[in-house]
Amino acid sequence: MLKNCKKCVEPYCAQKPNSRYCYRCTTAICIECYNPFYITDQLAKNIVCSKECLNLWKSKNCRPPSRLGIKPKLPPANKGRVDWGVIATCCGCGIGYRRKAYEIVKAKEALYCTPLCRTKYSITPENKRLRRSIEFANWRKTVFERDNYTCQICNERGGELHPDHIKQFAYYPELRFEPSNGRTLCASCHRKTPTWGNRGRREFAK
Repeated sequence: MLKNCKKCVEPYCAQKPNSRYCYRCTTAICIECYNPFYITDQLAKNIVCSKECLNLWKSKNCRPPSRLGIKPKLPPANKGRVDWGVIATCCGCGIGYRRKAYEIVKAKEALYCTPLCRTKYSITPENKRLRRSIEFANWRKTVFERDNYTCQICNERGGELHPDHIKQFAYYPELRFEPSNGRTLCASCHRKTPTWGNRGRREFAK
């Protein structure tokens, strides 16, 4: 009996009167064992022929996310369950990688696939970039040599010295690398200044 396939709309010789699909539309090749098998559901994406082949394919291609960084003494929250994660896109190289869904939802900063990508593509804040620059190193050396490596408050020479900005570094960008705006202080005297840490915000607000 000659009929038209319901899926590919091509004529084929039907062996049964209630047949609706041709041989090419009802058979597929298993991606694990490479054997042909019969497709039972036309709407499903049949890629393997059996559950055994499905488990073998999952063990090779669907690996769970890495447990690096989790303390070994504390069991993970999903102990006893299989957590395959979701496919996320690295903010640096743009390659997809597996990550837990709740980490993506709760993330407050850019996520990267590896620590190498984080080091290579992450944006350094302006404050850290300026304090690590050559200009800051030259300004620091100039202030120390001018003050003869001596604290300007307690007159102690040497030890742990800090270059202090008289006008604060954050609020006066035009005076950041001016030698006249710097002074040499020891660590203990520097912590007692009104511009140390968060005290500088209150001083600037006044």
